Amino acid sequence: MGRDYPRIVFDKALLAEDPNREWVTPGHPLFESLRALVEEQTQDHLQRGAVFCDLNGGSRPHLTHAIPVAMK
Repeated sequence: MGRDYPRIVFDKALLAEDPNREWVTPGHPLFESLRALVEEQTQDHLQRGAVFCDLNGGSRPHLTHAIPVAMK
């Protein structure tokens, strides 16, 4: 990507160094194209459920709670 998009950044702080850089965030066409591609390529896996890995190398099973919340 760096060769094709030499001026993109994902960190807003980097914009101050070069105002010609393009900040890529959700809603940006490149970001949305990549999101759609990843979703398309992983759809089968996504429909089977999720697996969460412990990045610290833990092997014990954990219970994860998901609670939907809305702020008004």
